[in-house]
Amino acid sequence: STQVVLEDFEGTAPTVAGFEGLASATVSAGPVDSANTALELITSTTGQGWQGAELIMQSNLIDLSTDNTVKIDVYSTTAFTMFAKVEDKVNATASAASAADEAHTGSGWETLTFTFNEALDGTAAANGQYSQVAFFPNWSGSGWNDPIIDITVNIDNVTANAGDAIVVPSTQVVLEDFEGTAPTVAG
Repeated sequence: STQVVLEDFEGTAPTVAGFEGLASATVSAGPVDSANTALELITSTTGQGWQGAELIMQSNLIDLSTDNTVKIDVYSTTAFTMFAKVEDKVNATASAASAADEAHTGSGWETLTFTFNEALDGTAAANGQYSQVAFFPNWSGSGWNDPIIDITVNIDNVTANAGDAIVVPSTQVVLEDFEGTAPTVAG
């Protein structure tokens, strides 16, 4: 099948979260064209080397079962190597976590192609569909940078084969509010 843009950070912002001491992970105006939004990561020299941010896909899973490449537009004015890891924590499928890395020259916007068959950081080759991708900007190409580099990176246009549609759970309702007739309870 043909690769499509699965996340362009326009419209409803996806769920993103920084971890391990990343200073910031926000969807905001892009660095060149403020009308274009992107995911901005700002590292912190007081965080862990493996600090980063995860992106939870909104519409479709990333399908890496037949084509294990993901193209991502990355903006930086500093040369660095990005480490990316796909996992499926949302749907708990049997898809094995997989990681890949790609060097950026620091020349502004570049399209990086991550091939998830590298067995980096103890992971396996990609073998299915994934609900999230995590980005780690402090990778040296063989391990975590020490000392940690202070860098701002923007991410846009996550492009891959579209997997299954992500099903949003139906609206939750209160099943028991303990008002009215008391429910049966036992110690």
